[in-house]
Amino acid sequence: MRVAEVGREKQENLRHASVTVLGSDLSARVEALYLAGAGIGTLRVDEVLSGDVAALNSEVVIETSSEKSEPENDLRVTDLDPTAEQIFRGASRALRKMKAIFVVS
Repeated sequence: MRVAEVGREKQENLRHASVTVLGSDLSARVEALYLAGAGIGTLRVDEVLSGDVAALNSEVVIETSSEKSEPENDLRVTDLDPTAEQIFRGASRALRKMKAIFVVS
C-alpha cells in the first residue's frame, strides 16, 4: 500500500513504524484499517481485528494485543450519530498517529 501524497521518505517512515491500536470496537477497526492501508509496518491489534488487517494489507506485520481503549472526550462528535462518531474517532486517531510518525522523522 502507498500514500502518494506523503512522499517517498515519509512512506518509508510509515513502513518502518510500529503502532498499537487499542480495543476492538468500530473505531479501533477503522483506525487499524486506515493505518494498514497507509502502509504501517507493524500493527499491534486485538485478535478480533487481525484478520481484517491481514486481508487489507498482507505486508503488515500483525501482533495481537488485548489492551482496551480509554474513553475519549472530543466535542467535535457531539452531534454525530453513534456509528459516525465511531468512524470519526478511529480515523482521527489514525491520522494523529501518522502525523506523529512524520514529525519524529
